Amino acid sequence: MVVVELDETFIDATKKFKTMGLAPDLELFHFMWDFSPMAFPELRQKVEKTNAKVVIIDSLLRAAGGEIKTSDAEFGLLIYRLNDLAAELGVAIIVIHHITKSKDRRNNEPTKEDIYGSAYVFNGTADAWLFWRTREDGEVEDTYCLKRIKDRSGTVEVNTVYQFSGSSEDRRLSFKGIRDRTVSLEQIATDRERVKQFLLTHEPAKFTAKQVAEHNPPITLGYCKNLLRELFGEPLSVIRRERRSGGVGRPPYVYFAVTGKGAKGAKVPNSAPLSTGLTPPENSSDSSSSQGSLLNKTQTLPSPYIRGEDDPHWPKRREVI
Repeated sequence: MVVVELDETFIDATKKFKTMGLAPDLELFHFMWDFSPMAFPELRQKVEKTNAKVVIIDSLLRAAGGEIKTSDAEFGLLIYRLNDLAAELGVAIIVIHHITKSKDRRNNEPTKEDIYGSAYVFNGTADAWLFWRTREDGEVEDTYCLKRIKDRSGTVEVNTVYQFSGSSEDRRLSFKGIRDRTVSLEQIATDRERVKQFLLTHEPAKFTAKQVAEHNPPITLGYCKNLLRELFGEPLSVIRRERRSGGVGRPPYVYFAVTGKGAKGAKVPNSAPLSTGLTPPENSSDSSSSQGSLLNKTQTLPSPYIRGEDDPHWPKRREVI
């Protein structure tokens, strides 16, 4: 990871790290304390040298070097240059930007109109989040909210709000839950695995989202579509195809899994029995099918090992401390 830290000096950042009890692993975290629109070659070189997969820039306004006004088209050009760099190097670039301060804001919750500067910032990003803090009734500590307001990548629904509890002692955040949602992240992971195993158990039978939901209660149709979309986005997980019906409009999708392993007659855990209305697997006399797991073919890959020399400026600044 490369962190382009412009809103904090090295000394201030070190103090905050100490307060948080954070000791960055210098084999994984690489810092840049200077940047300007003319420094793209240096940023590219840093990413390539460290084999980083994530770049964090704090903040966008400082990255512009004070030479570009947020109302100028050149400010949007900076965003698009970062997009091009992310696509070329295969990295995720997270840019921190400020929102305007408003006393009239309802419940202290900002909107995209509160993003400081022009529409170039919002339009140029692939995904956009709002981050703010509030205090709920009866709470001593602040609650921090992270809201998705743009979802070009299709990973999280727009208007999803993650809530974190803050600590005035160490300035660290702890995940509380998702606002207005009763399903926890753990439950979502469980349901996703349940749907995945349902398809694996009945491979290579093809099912619509409605059929998957009907045989995995209490998962609703809309919720099931979201889970299937996430599974389809995973490497070597679930296959999606359009089902040709000859009707008008876009054909519905069907989902299936193929591993080529398993034993006939496997049961589906925590699922309702299959009805005769579902398409049975090929070369099978009943609706049961082979049971297998993608884990047999696809092992979990280890976290990428990021190599490279430490930031050359880090030891010098360490001596100052």
